[in-house]
Amino acid sequence: PEAMRTFAADYPDVQVRLREELFLGQLTLLREGTVDVTIGPIPDGLAPGEFEIEDLMAIEMAVVARPRHPLARARHLRQLVDARWVFTSQSGKSSYARRMFDAQGLTPPAPSCMVNSTLALLSLVCQGDYVGLTKLPKNASPTRVVNRCSMSGRRRAVDGGAGLQRD
Repeated sequence: PEAMRTFAADYPDVQVRLREELFLGQLTLLREGTVDVTIGPIPDGLAPGEFEIEDLMAIEMAVVARPRHPLARARHLRQLVDARWVFTSQSGKSSYARRMFDAQGLTPPAPSCMVNSTLALLSLVCQGDYVGLTKLPKNASPTRVVNRCSMSGRRRAVDGGAGLQRD
């Protein structure tokens, strides 16, 4: 929203159309000339020099599950190998999942479900028995972790007098 406010203030006569698309779909649109700019992760195997690329920020992924999911208290990736995974993917292969599991010496799981939006992934995770990967909230940065929920990254509300807190 802030980027759009700034852009609209600087370029009031430019019409912007925002689309949510898997990054491979975004690359297709760039190649076709249908869109001029796309923002997303740099996919594995992208030919050097095909596009002008600028790193905007590092993306850190987090494993997510609904609060009462049987595996919600898992603390190691090896505990989630047999979980029902949902990925935002066209092929069923998630480079984020592959990197996470490879780093632990584990085989990445095959997804039980593939979706084309983060909203769909979060909906399935929140309402079902799926486990997924999503971008770690910006406010969950290690420099801002004090007094935050370990799962959501939300600030905890603390009542100093009664010692109550919202998790």
